[in-house]
This record gives sequence, structure tokens and C-alpha cells, in this order.
Amino acid sequence: MSKSPTSRLLKPVIAKLVTILPIPEDHKDPLASTAQFCHAALGSISPEKAGEHKLPIEKYPPYFDWCPEYDFISTSRRISRLLGLPQQQSDDAAQLVISELGSNRIGLNKAQLFLDPTFENIRDAHLGFLLKGLPFEEGRYKPTTATMAIASKVIPKPDTSWASRLGLMSKQPSTHFNGNVLEIVARSKCYVWSFPPAKLSETTTASMDIFDGWVGSGGEYDRNRASLGMGFVIIAEPWGSKDPATGKAHDQYNFYVPHWLYDERYAKLRPDSDGWRVGNILDKSIYEGWPNGTKLKWHLHGGIRSLPQIKSCLKCSSLYIERANALPGMPVTCKCHVAAMVAAKAAASTAYDMGYRAGLNASDGSAI
Repeated sequence: MSKSPTSRLLKPVIAKLVTILPIPEDHKDPLASTAQFCHAALGSISPEKAGEHKLPIEKYPPYFDWCPEYDFISTSRRISRLLGLPQQQSDDAAQLVISELGSNRIGLNKAQLFLDPTFENIRDAHLGFLLKGLPFEEGRYKPTTATMAIASKVIPKPDTSWASRLGLMSKQPSTHFNGNVLEIVARSKCYVWSFPPAKLSETTTASMDIFDGWVGSGGEYDRNRASLGMGFVIIAEPWGSKDPATGKAHDQYNFYVPHWLYDERYAKLRPDSDGWRVGNILDKSIYEGWPNGTKLKWHLHGGIRSLPQIKSCLKCSSLYIERANALPGMPVTCKCHVAAMVAAKAAASTAYDMGYRAGLNASDGSAI
């Protein structure tokens, strides 16, 4: 097995599963087969596909009330095929694999798979594979994550463009911090961290992926609710302070983490809406320098200044970055500037047309 981050993450899980799965003694390669079972459960297809496409398999914090979704059906089928076990034994073994992955909080970050342009060429095919392992009962899929609810068309897809995500975030008032995001970005240097690690508790909400479907008397989901991370956080430039207990200096980094909320009832009340809106923008902090505290440099090796700086315009309520191509699709100027450029271009075009026509008229007059 390769020494990729995924293989290192799965190594202790595979080592334990080899000792508890009903693998025949004459089986040629228990470790390789067990890795296949893990990837079937994760939805990453195989170790080879996970490595080829660099799929985001991550460890999630242990104290959140949501966890990754696993593919029981594909896992059981693969165990049956590779180990030659009967159905019931394969099902029991699949449950062992899923339990071990779940207790270690290891999962495929489907929110990143759904949003990251890096996966644009494989996204539809991979989501199609994941659908095959989704429970399908009484003519409908039964997802437990927002991404799979979208893929199975149980709920609509939100507008995932950067302009839409930033627009929703900029409009959201907050009671958790001093002012809204537009005001914070206007008065402080702030940066955008796209697809931060899910294992970091301060940023894991960017990868949130939850679906809760209520089935009504008609057999249809009629109270669908979902929460989905927007795949990014905004970090403010740190400011120094002292621990009141020890007097030691530390840098405080503030994180602002948006996520989408979907509610079927909200969609019905607003027919012009797709049902998605922004949830509470979570305000988290890392105190760099505190004993036993999280150190941002462990997760962001280049420091926050390696990230694109985000700007805001209070006049037109826009968020944008100044480094073109730093984040593909991200607005690089505010709406005021765009409107001014459009107006200037229109004025220049009008002036050109008027000059061209005046020239034609003069030419026609000289010919008479």
C-alpha cells in the first residue's frame, strides 16, 4: 500500500479489522482486501481510485452530532466477492467495517467532492457510483447526507457559485460577533481558506453534510431539512493578547464559518426560492500559544498570508478578493466597480457609435 495520507489514516483501522473479520486462513492478501472493504464503505470505490483522484478522505472531530455516511450495500457485496462468504456473514462483516470507520470518525468529505472544482470531471460519475449504494425502498432513496439527497434529487441543488455563497454570507446578520461579516472584513485584514480540514473543530462546519427527511402520509418526503457546509471559512488577521491566568501572550485567530440550511416548509412559503438559505455564521477562535491548544500552523503550513485576502464594499454589500485566479470563480471586484465598468463601456460604445455616424454623415455630405 502507498504511503498516502489516506493510507496512513486507514492503517490502524485496517490493522484492527484484519484481526476481527472472518477472513479465510488461505486468503492471499488480507491487508489489501481489507483496504478494499474500507474504500467500499467510504464510497471512495477503491484504494487505486482514491489515490488517482485524490479524494478527500478525512478524520472528523469526535464530539459533533453528525458523522460521515457509509455504503453498507457495496461493502457487503465486496466482502462476499473477495472472501466468498454467504450473505449473512458478509452483512455482519460489513457492519464491522462500518463500525470501525465510524468509531474512528473517518469519512469521505462529500461536501468538498460536491463543491471543489478540482473534482468537476469526476463528480457526476462518482456521485452516480454512490447512488448505487444508497438504500432504495418503496420507490425512493433514503439518504442521510445533504449531498446524497441532492444527488438523488430528493431536494434541489443550491447555487454553489462563489458569488451566491458570498452574497448569502454578506446578508446574514449575526448576534455572535461584533457586526456582520461585511463590517468585520471592512475593518480587519481577513483571508479566505477554501476547504479547510474537517478534523479541525474550528473549521469542520465548512464540511457539514446532514439530511433529515420526514415521510408524510402520502409516502413522500414533506419535511425535508438539510445542512451543508459552504466549503470555506473567513479568518481575521490575529491580534495579540494575554492569558489572564498565566500572563502569557498569544495570538487570537477568529474564524467565521457559513453553511447552508434547507427547509421544505421554507421553500413552500417562498415559491421564488430554491429553499436554501444561509444558517448562523459560526464564530470560532484559535488561541495560538495557549498550552495544549490548537496550533494553526499544524493545519495551515504557509500561514494565513498564504491565503487570498478578502475585501468588502459596504456600499454595494459585496465580498471579493483582489488576487485573480487565487480561487477560480471568486469575484475579484465589487458590484459598484462592475457597474461602473459596464457603464463606462456602454458610454464608450455610445460615443463610438455617435462618432462613427457623424463621420458617415460628413462623408455623405461631402459627396453631394
